[in-house]
Amino acid sequence: MFDPIEIKKLIKTFLTFLVMVLVISVLCAESDTNTAYKQRRHVLLCGEWSYLAEGGGATITCYNGKSEVVRIPSELDKLKVKKISGSSFIGLSHLTEISIPNSVSEIGGATFMGCTNLLKVKLPDGLKALENDNFHNCVNLEVVNIPQDVSIIGAQVFYNCKSLRSISIPKGVKSIQTSAFFNCTQLTNVVLTPGLEVFGHNAFAGCRNLTAINIPDSVQVVEDNAFEGCAKLSKETLKK
Repeated sequence: MFDPIEIKKLIKTFLTFLVMVLVISVLCAESDTNTAYKQRRHVLLCGEWSYLAEGGGATITCYNGKSEVVRIPSELDKLKVKKISGSSFIGLSHLTEISIPNSVSEIGGATFMGCTNLLKVKLPDGLKALENDNFHNCVNLEVVNIPQDVSIIGAQVFYNCKSLRSISIPKGVKSIQTSAFFNCTQLTNVVLTPGLEVFGHNAFAGCRNLTAINIPDSVQVVEDNAFEGCAKLSKETLKK
């Protein structure tokens, strides 16, 4: 005969074990979910590129290669490259030329800051803004296009780009912000179009070889020292 007390103990032990199994199963499921989420946020590698998988696309976070001429791919691991995060190329002195695909619509601040040997940049057609310090201290930059959809040229974007000689500002640009072209000492030709509204503080300060600039009638604000140190520009030239 089975002892009723022993049977109760066995049932209780079994039920306790069953509850523990269920709890562990739930915890493991939650852990797997959290791990999957974290993996989605982890920086991934694809060849010479580090990137994040987010928003249904890829955001480049770093270039790990040593090539002088770089063409950013439009896809990484079958994900469309949509963004380039800020500072992702900062200080890469070996870069001389870079081309960005039209799949990219956003480039973070200071992305190419301090790329001192960068000569030429091809920006994507759908870019909406040049963020602060994008090409800060790219002292050898000579050629760069500003896409038609850009509405803002941020602060210090071309700060100290001493080799830049000519720039064309498309009609979509509303604001050229603080020190955007500060100390571009070789800049001689600036083409502005109607639609521009604001010249920020020190926007073209130190552009000592700039001899002429057309101020569109659309301009509403010219902040202090926007053309400070532009010795070859006369007061008559700057009149709207």
